Amino acid sequence: MALTVNTNVSSLNAQRNLSTSQASLSTSLQRLSSVVANQQTTIENLSASRRIQDADFAKEKANRRGRKCFNKRVLRCCPKPTNYHKVS
Repeated sequence: MALTVNTNVSSLNAQRNLSTSQASLSTSLQRLSSVVANQQTTIENLSASRRIQDADFAKEKANRRGRKCFNKRVLRCCPKPTNYHKVS
């Protein structure tokens, strides 16, 4: 009878230890899943940021090109200033 009680107590202790280990493992897996999800979000945000930066760069380059063309047209259309009022 004493052997049966000791075996049952050992079995209960093993079950408790197993439950504790499973809970700890489950918590660790949830944390890991959270870290992975956060990393994926960070990657997506960085990728979107890069696309926005590229679009801003392209827009600025186009604006500069437009201003450069406009300045060339203005210089071609307008005569060079002359000194009409020379002081002698």
